[in-house]
Amino acid sequence: MKFNSVLVARPTFFEVAYAINPYMTDASGHLNKVDAAKAMEEWQTLVGVFKKIGLSVFEMEGVPGLPDIVFTANQSFPFWNRTSQRYEIVLSKMRSKERADEVPYFERFWRNRGFTVHHLDSAAAFEGNGDAIFSPDHGVVFGGYGPRTDKSVYQELSERFGLEVVPLELCSKDFYHLDTCFAILSKEVAAIQPGAFSTEGLSLLRSFFPTLVEIPYEENKSYFCGNCFCPDGTNVVLQKGSPTFAGELKKLGFKTWELDTSEFMKSGGSVFCLKLFFPAPTG
Repeated sequence: MKFNSVLVARPTFFEVAYAINPYMTDASGHLNKVDAAKAMEEWQTLVGVFKKIGLSVFEMEGVPGLPDIVFTANQSFPFWNRTSQRYEIVLSKMRSKERADEVPYFERFWRNRGFTVHHLDSAAAFEGNGDAIFSPDHGVVFGGYGPRTDKSVYQELSERFGLEVVPLELCSKDFYHLDTCFAILSKEVAAIQPGAFSTEGLSLLRSFFPTLVEIPYEENKSYFCGNCFCPDGTNVVLQKGSPTFAGELKKLGFKTWELDTSEFMKSGGSVFCLKLFFPAPTG
């Protein structure tokens, strides 16, 4: 199986109910207010684009009291187990207590679809595909650590499942998940926010990708363009408002789908956060 499907969660109960990142409050320090109808419209448009570019879409219902369950990239991590020769799932251990109760809903989803599901042995924090991005083309996991995921998790993933991990320290409070500052666009091309990584991390990324598209800092901070998603080496789905970055993508031959996810940005997430890319039969 190839990655060909996305898991999303309906934003029925989406709101900003607490602050666990710098984007969830306004200039006065108050929690951002969400327009629920607009959020649903943005989400439906995003799901429609996923379908247009050929992805199968699996939907979960929203859960009262768990507003951030809509960011389905964070609660689990699909990976290729070389021993079993199957795609399997590692469940997350969320850094924030406010999000911990999201994980059991994902465990149920995966088990109901026949996936083998693993719990971590350690007590270390791990926020799934938000920080651990598996690249089938390279056969490695790019593993962000620091703000939300502990580095020690990757030792367990390596030892238990034989995964080759490329550890990447995240160095900016503005980009607390790897998926906010790094996006795989093809086997040869990735987008990065250079200021989010250490010198060592940048060197590692350059060793895997001949072409690194550098995202302007202010475009990424303001429009979350580093949280874009390219499932097929051709189509890039991203938040609108980043002319420099979008222009660079077009020069490289990518087709851009520039959408509005501004209501979800009030909680610190955008396109990549709002889905989990995974393998599932399409027939």
